[in-house]
Amino acid sequence: MVDTNVWYSILTDAGADVQQKYPETDTETQGNNMFGSLKQLNLLKQKQRNLKVLLSVGGYTYSGNFTKPVSTPEGRKTFANSCVDMVKNYGFDGIDVDWEYPADDAQARQYVQLLGEVRTALDAYAKKLGAGGAAPKFELAVSVPAGPSNYKLLKVAEMDKYLDFWNLMAYDFSAHGAADQQLGLPASHHANLFQSKVKYATIITGSDAVAYYAKAGVAPNKIVLGLPLYGRRFENTKGLGFPYKGLAQGPWGEAGIWDYKVSEALPCGAVYDAAANDRDSPFHSRVRRNRLTQRPSLLTATIRRSNT
Repeated sequence: MVDTNVWYSILTDAGADVQQKYPETDTETQGNNMFGSLKQLNLLKQKQRNLKVLLSVGGYTYSGNFTKPVSTPEGRKTFANSCVDMVKNYGFDGIDVDWEYPADDAQARQYVQLLGEVRTALDAYAKKLGAGGAAPKFELAVSVPAGPSNYKLLKVAEMDKYLDFWNLMAYDFSAHGAADQQLGLPASHHANLFQSKVKYATIITGSDAVAYYAKAGVAPNKIVLGLPLYGRRFENTKGLGFPYKGLAQGPWGEAGIWDYKVSEALPCGAVYDAAANDRDSPFHSRVRRNRLTQRPSLLTATIRRSNT
Protein backbone atom coordinates (compact mmCIF):
# COMPACT_ATOMS: atom_id res chain seq x y z
CA MET A 1 0.00 0.00 0.00
CA VAL A 2 1.29 3.47 -0.89
CA ASP A 3 0.58 6.43 1.38
CA THR A 4 0.88 10.00 0.09
CA ASN A 5 1.27 12.95 2.44
CA VAL A 6 0.23 16.55 1.85
CA TRP A 7 1.44 19.37 4.10
CA TYR A 8 -1.07 22.22 4.29
CA SER A 9 0.73 25.50 4.86
CA ILE A 10 -0.45 27.63 6.62
CA LEU A 11 -3.85 28.56 8.15
CA THR A 12 -3.73 32.34 7.61
CA ASP A 13 -6.39 33.03 4.95
CA ALA A 14 -9.89 32.17 6.18
CA GLY A 15 -11.39 32.95 2.79
CA ALA A 16 -9.24 30.43 0.96
CA ASP A 17 -9.01 27.94 3.83
CA VAL A 18 -12.65 27.48 4.90
CA GLN A 19 -14.98 30.02 3.23
CA GLN A 20 -14.56 29.86 -0.54
CA LYS A 21 -17.47 27.96 -2.10
CA TYR A 22 -17.23 25.74 -5.17
CA PRO A 23 -20.58 25.25 -6.98
CA GLU A 24 -19.80 21.63 -7.87
CA THR A 25 -19.62 20.53 -4.22
CA ASP A 26 -20.80 23.31 -1.89
CA THR A 27 -24.59 23.33 -1.87
CA GLU A 28 -25.20 23.42 1.89
CA THR A 29 -27.18 26.41 3.13
CA GLN A 30 -27.86 25.42 6.75
CA GLY A 31 -25.51 24.94 9.68
CA ASN A 32 -21.90 25.89 10.41
CA ASN A 33 -20.17 24.27 7.44
CA MET A 34 -16.56 24.23 6.34
CA PHE A 35 -15.82 25.13 2.72
CA GLY A 36 -12.68 26.30 0.94
CA SER A 37 -9.48 24.36 0.34
CA LEU A 38 -9.87 22.28 3.50
CA LYS A 39 -13.23 20.90 2.44
CA GLN A 40 -11.81 20.05 -0.99
CA LEU A 41 -8.95 18.17 0.65
CA ASN A 42 -11.35 16.24 2.87
CA LEU A 43 -13.45 15.32 -0.18
CA LEU A 44 -10.28 14.09 -1.86
CA LYS A 45 -9.45 12.00 1.21
CA GLN A 46 -12.83 10.27 0.85
CA LYS A 47 -11.77 9.11 -2.61
CA GLN A 48 -8.11 8.46 -1.76
CA ARG A 49 -8.30 6.66 1.57
CA ASN A 50 -4.51 6.52 2.06
CA LEU A 51 -4.03 10.27 1.67
CA LYS A 52 -2.74 12.01 4.81
CA VAL A 53 -2.99 15.79 5.25
CA LEU A 54 -0.82 17.46 7.91
CA LEU A 55 -1.06 21.08 9.00
CA SER A 56 2.21 23.01 8.96
CA VAL A 57 2.43 25.43 11.88
CA GLY A 58 4.90 28.30 11.87
CA GLY A 59 6.98 28.92 8.76
CA TYR A 60 9.51 31.66 8.10
CA THR A 61 7.03 34.53 8.49
CA TYR A 62 5.47 33.37 11.76
CA SER A 63 8.36 31.60 13.51
CA GLY A 64 8.93 34.56 15.79
CA ASN A 65 5.74 33.52 17.54
CA PHE A 66 7.33 30.33 18.87
CA THR A 67 9.75 31.93 21.30
CA LYS A 68 7.31 32.90 24.04
CA PRO A 69 5.01 29.83 24.20
CA VAL A 70 7.82 27.26 24.04
CA SER A 71 9.64 28.88 26.97
CA THR A 72 7.18 27.69 29.65
CA PRO A 73 5.41 24.40 30.45
CA GLU A 74 2.06 26.19 30.31
CA GLY A 75 2.84 27.68 26.89
CA ARG A 76 3.91 24.32 25.47
CA LYS A 77 0.76 22.65 26.77
CA THR A 78 -1.43 25.38 25.29
CA PHE A 79 0.34 25.00 21.95
CA ALA A 80 -0.18 21.21 22.00
CA ASN A 81 -3.85 21.55 22.87
CA SER A 82 -4.36 24.02 20.03
CA CYS A 83 -2.76 21.51 17.65
CA VAL A 84 -5.28 18.89 18.74
CA ASP A 85 -8.12 21.39 18.28
CA MET A 86 -7.04 22.02 14.68
CA VAL A 87 -6.76 18.30 13.97
CA LYS A 88 -10.20 17.79 15.48
CA ASN A 89 -11.97 20.73 13.82
CA TYR A 90 -10.44 20.62 10.34
CA GLY A 91 -9.84 16.93 9.77
CA PHE A 92 -6.05 16.94 9.66
CA ASP A 93 -4.07 13.72 10.10
CA GLY A 94 -1.26 15.32 12.04
CA ILE A 95 0.95 18.35 12.60
CA ASP A 96 4.16 19.59 11.02
CA VAL A 97 6.04 22.02 13.29
CA ASP A 98 8.05 24.54 11.26
CA TRP A 99 10.17 26.67 13.62
CA GLU A 100 12.76 28.69 11.72
CA TYR A 101 14.90 28.44 13.83
CA PRO A 102 15.84 27.80 17.46
CA ALA A 103 18.60 30.32 18.18
CA ASP A 104 20.52 28.68 21.02
CA ASP A 105 20.86 25.60 23.18
CA ALA A 106 18.06 26.65 25.53
CA GLN A 107 15.56 27.03 22.68
CA ALA A 108 16.72 23.74 21.17
CA ARG A 109 15.90 21.98 24.45
CA GLN A 110 12.54 23.73 24.63
CA TYR A 111 11.85 22.52 21.09
CA VAL A 112 12.29 18.92 22.27
CA GLN A 113 9.92 19.56 25.16
CA LEU A 114 7.37 21.13 22.80
CA LEU A 115 7.41 18.12 20.48
CA GLY A 116 6.99 15.80 23.45
CA GLU A 117 3.96 17.77 24.59
CA VAL A 118 2.39 17.70 21.11
CA ARG A 119 3.08 13.98 20.74
CA THR A 120 1.42 13.27 24.09
CA ALA A 121 -1.62 15.39 23.23
CA LEU A 122 -2.09 13.79 19.81
CA ASP A 123 -1.78 10.28 21.26
CA ALA A 124 -4.27 11.06 24.01
CA TYR A 125 -6.81 12.32 21.46
CA ALA A 126 -6.25 9.24 19.29
CA LYS A 127 -6.80 6.97 22.29
CA LYS A 128 -10.04 8.76 23.07
CA LEU A 129 -11.28 8.28 19.51
CA GLY A 130 -10.26 4.64 19.54
CA ALA A 131 -12.07 3.69 22.74
CA GLY A 132 -13.63 0.30 22.03
CA GLY A 133 -11.83 -0.07 18.68
CA ALA A 134 -8.67 0.64 16.74
CA ALA A 135 -7.19 4.06 17.54
CA PRO A 136 -6.04 6.28 14.66
CA LYS A 137 -2.40 7.33 14.36
CA PHE A 138 -1.87 11.08 14.16
CA GLU A 139 1.50 11.93 12.63
CA LEU A 140 3.98 14.49 13.92
CA ALA A 141 6.70 15.97 11.71
CA VAL A 142 9.11 18.88 11.69
CA SER A 143 10.40 21.08 8.89
CA VAL A 144 14.10 21.50 9.58
CA PRO A 145 17.03 23.43 8.10
CA ALA A 146 19.58 22.06 5.65
CA GLY A 147 22.18 24.63 6.65
CA PRO A 148 24.79 23.56 9.23
CA SER A 149 24.67 26.80 11.24
CA ASN A 150 21.06 25.96 12.10
CA TYR A 151 20.85 22.17 12.15
CA LYS A 152 23.86 21.77 14.44
CA LEU A 153 21.90 23.50 17.20
CA LEU A 154 19.09 20.92 17.12
CA LYS A 155 18.84 18.03 19.61
CA VAL A 156 18.22 15.59 16.77
CA ALA A 157 18.27 12.30 18.70
CA GLU A 158 16.00 13.65 21.42
CA MET A 159 13.55 15.09 18.89
CA ASP A 160 13.47 11.94 16.78
CA LYS A 161 11.69 9.76 19.34
CA TYR A 162 8.58 11.90 18.97
CA LEU A 163 8.59 12.24 15.18
CA ASP A 164 7.27 10.35 12.16
CA PHE A 165 9.03 12.53 9.54
CA TRP A 166 11.82 15.03 9.13
CA ASN A 167 11.15 17.45 6.27
CA LEU A 168 14.46 18.93 5.13
CA MET A 169 14.11 22.43 3.66
CA ALA A 170 16.80 21.79 1.06
CA TYR A 171 16.52 25.06 -0.83
CA ASP A 172 17.42 28.77 -0.57
CA PHE A 173 21.10 27.89 -0.29
CA SER A 174 22.32 30.75 -2.47
CA ALA A 175 23.59 34.14 -1.37
CA HIS A 176 20.66 36.13 -2.64
CA GLY A 177 20.01 39.58 -1.23
CA ALA A 178 21.15 43.17 -0.90
CA ALA A 179 23.63 42.42 1.89
CA ASP A 180 25.07 39.49 -0.08
CA GLN A 181 25.63 41.74 -3.10
CA GLN A 182 27.45 44.32 -0.97
CA LEU A 183 29.72 41.59 0.34
CA GLY A 184 30.47 40.53 -3.22
CA LEU A 185 29.15 37.01 -2.72
CA PRO A 186 28.73 35.01 -5.93
CA ALA A 187 25.74 33.76 -7.86
CA SER A 188 25.32 30.19 -6.61
CA HIS A 189 23.01 27.19 -6.68
CA HIS A 190 20.05 27.40 -4.31
CA ALA A 191 18.87 23.78 -4.20
CA ASN A 192 21.80 21.62 -5.21
CA LEU A 193 22.17 18.09 -3.95
CA PHE A 194 25.97 17.95 -4.19
CA GLN A 195 29.02 20.18 -4.32
CA SER A 196 29.68 21.79 -7.70
CA LYS A 197 33.05 21.58 -9.40
CA VAL A 198 32.60 25.26 -10.31
CA LYS A 199 34.47 27.33 -7.73
CA TYR A 200 32.15 29.28 -5.39
CA ALA A 201 29.04 27.87 -7.12
CA THR A 202 27.80 26.00 -4.05
CA ILE A 203 27.66 27.10 -0.44
CA ILE A 204 25.96 24.11 1.22
CA THR A 205 24.46 20.89 -0.14
CA GLY A 206 21.36 18.79 0.38
CA SER A 207 23.40 15.60 0.61
CA ASP A 208 25.43 16.96 3.53
CA ALA A 209 22.22 17.74 5.40
CA VAL A 210 20.80 14.26 4.81
CA ALA A 211 24.05 12.68 5.97
CA TYR A 212 24.10 14.82 9.13
CA TYR A 213 20.58 13.89 10.22
CA ALA A 214 21.14 10.22 9.42
CA LYS A 215 24.39 10.13 11.39
CA ALA A 216 22.60 11.82 14.30
CA GLY A 217 20.20 8.88 14.46
CA VAL A 218 17.31 9.61 12.10
CA ALA A 219 16.26 6.57 10.06
CA PRO A 220 16.62 7.28 6.32
CA ASN A 221 12.99 6.33 5.67
CA LYS A 222 11.91 9.19 7.95
CA ILE A 223 13.82 11.86 5.99
CA VAL A 224 11.93 13.80 3.31
CA LEU A 225 14.10 15.95 1.03
CA GLY A 226 12.26 19.17 0.18
CA LEU A 227 12.51 20.57 -3.36
CA PRO A 228 11.62 24.11 -4.48
CA LEU A 229 9.05 24.91 -7.15
CA TYR A 230 10.77 28.19 -7.94
CA GLY A 231 14.12 29.41 -9.18
CA ARG A 232 16.35 32.38 -8.37
CA ARG A 233 17.71 34.91 -10.82
CA PHE A 234 20.91 36.98 -10.72
CA GLU A 235 21.74 39.96 -12.93
CA ASN A 236 25.01 41.45 -14.18
CA THR A 237 27.06 38.33 -13.62
CA LYS A 238 29.37 36.20 -15.71
CA GLY A 239 27.70 33.09 -14.33
CA LEU A 240 27.92 30.61 -11.48
CA GLY A 241 30.64 31.41 -9.00
CA PHE A 242 30.92 35.08 -10.05
CA PRO A 243 29.68 38.21 -8.26
CA TYR A 244 26.38 39.70 -9.40
CA LYS A 245 24.60 43.02 -9.20
CA GLY A 246 20.83 43.18 -9.22
CA LEU A 247 17.91 40.79 -8.88
CA ALA A 248 15.33 40.86 -11.66
CA GLN A 249 11.77 41.42 -10.47
CA GLY A 250 9.91 38.13 -10.40
CA PRO A 251 6.21 37.38 -10.93
CA TRP A 252 5.59 36.97 -7.18
CA GLY A 253 6.57 40.55 -6.41
CA GLU A 254 9.79 39.47 -4.69
CA ALA A 255 12.97 40.35 -6.53
CA GLY A 256 14.83 37.41 -7.95
CA ILE A 257 12.17 34.76 -7.28
CA TRP A 258 10.77 33.05 -10.37
CA ASP A 259 7.86 30.63 -10.40
CA TYR A 260 8.39 27.17 -11.90
CA LYS A 261 6.04 27.69 -14.84
CA VAL A 262 7.39 31.15 -15.61
CA SER A 263 11.06 30.16 -15.46
CA GLU A 264 10.47 27.19 -17.73
CA ALA A 265 9.10 29.57 -20.37
CA LEU A 266 12.06 31.98 -20.30
CA PRO A 267 13.89 32.29 -23.66
CA CYS A 268 17.03 30.52 -22.58
CA GLY A 269 18.46 27.04 -22.58
CA ALA A 270 19.20 25.04 -19.45
CA VAL A 271 22.77 24.29 -18.39
CA TYR A 272 23.00 21.17 -16.25
CA ASP A 273 25.63 21.06 -13.51
CA ALA A 274 26.13 17.30 -13.23
CA ALA A 275 28.38 17.50 -10.19
CA ALA A 276 25.89 19.56 -8.16
CA ASN A 277 22.86 17.84 -9.71
CA ASP A 278 21.29 21.22 -10.47
CA ARG A 279 20.67 23.25 -13.59
CA ASP A 280 20.86 26.90 -14.54
CA SER A 281 20.07 29.05 -17.57
CA PRO A 282 22.48 31.81 -18.58
CA PHE A 283 21.24 34.17 -21.28
CA HIS A 284 21.86 37.63 -22.70
CA SER A 285 19.02 40.15 -22.61
CA ARG A 286 18.11 42.98 -24.99
CA VAL A 287 19.69 45.51 -22.65
CA ARG A 288 22.91 43.52 -22.69
CA ARG A 289 22.80 42.43 -19.08
CA ASN A 290 24.28 39.07 -18.29
CA ARG A 291 21.79 37.09 -16.24
CA LEU A 292 21.73 33.70 -14.61
CA THR A 293 18.35 32.11 -13.93
CA GLN A 294 18.29 29.07 -11.68
CA ARG A 295 15.75 26.57 -12.89
CA PRO A 296 13.62 25.12 -10.07
CA SER A 297 13.54 21.43 -9.35
CA LEU A 298 10.88 19.33 -11.01
CA LEU A 299 7.64 18.82 -9.11
CA THR A 300 7.72 15.70 -6.99
CA ALA A 301 5.29 14.05 -4.60
CA THR A 302 6.29 12.75 -1.21
CA ILE A 303 5.42 9.07 -1.25
CA ARG A 304 6.17 6.49 1.38
CA ARG A 305 5.42 2.81 1.59
CA SER A 306 3.81 1.45 4.72
CA ASN A 307 4.56 -1.94 6.18
CA THR A 308 1.11 -3.27 5.26
